[in-house]
Amino acid sequence: MDLKWDLVEYSRNYHVQMCSTDPTVEANWSLVGVSSKTSYTVSNLEGGKIYWFRITAVGTLGEVPRAMWS
Repeated sequence: MDLKWDLVEYSRNYHVQMCSTDPTVEANWSLVGVSSKTSYTVSNLEGGKIYWFRITAVGTLGEVPRAMWS
């Protein structure tokens, strides 16, 4: 799956997180990648399964949420 998001000013990179169970439970999220660009490709996903993704921007002020979608 190709993920794309808008640039966050002053960000150094982005953390890509994925969840395949209840996305309201923080412990269900796992880091699947880090990108210095505003895109990332997630591979090896199972067909017919629902996944949630969220992106956090990491910069001089630390890590901040950017987006979440399924």
